[in-house]
Amino acid sequence: MFRFWFSNEKLTDQGLKLAWFGVLVTCSGLIVTDLKWLSWLGLGGTVAGLILRHRAEHLKKLYSSPRILVTEQTDKILQSLQQVAKQPMTVGYFGQDLEAKQYATQIKNLLESAGFAIIRLEGFMVFSLSHGLELTVFSSCSDNSTAIGIRDAFQAAGVSIRMETNPNKMNPAISLNVHGKPPPNEPQTARAPGKT
Repeated sequence: MFRFWFSNEKLTDQGLKLAWFGVLVTCSGLIVTDLKWLSWLGLGGTVAGLILRHRAEHLKKLYSSPRILVTEQTDKILQSLQQVAKQPMTVGYFGQDLEAKQYATQIKNLLESAGFAIIRLEGFMVFSLSHGLELTVFSSCSDNSTAIGIRDAFQAAGVSIRMETNPNKMNPAISLNVHGKPPPNEPQTARAPGKT
């Protein structure tokens, strides 16, 4: 019934239609002198339509802006990572996404300033499209204290991150991967360690 709430394009389109319908109803209310309330109803519809359109345009701008860690988040992550044992690790990004590369570079610099040795920053390809941040622990079980500490530090700063375990042997054993931006309507929930 209210499917247009789930798409910015549809929300913009429906808001514009509602605004014009409100203008039509307002004019009708002004022409028909016995129905003055009709012009107020039309004015209310016009305002509601313009609000919907403005909201959709705001969401489009918000989604098109690149992801960055703000100062409060970096401070909180750095403070949380002080207590975490340092291990060498890699940072990866979805290779065809310039925004993901920029975000991965910012995360790499943050982890290096926290004392982690980042062995490499590299692009990767995926067979199944994924979104957001993912922390993968190789050659290990899900109780790797360094990986858990990194995950908890990001989550404490309000950054959603998934943690996966992979039984394959890799060196280094921890990889933080930056996938593409999640669609604006996709919930960003963190999964428990070892869950897929």
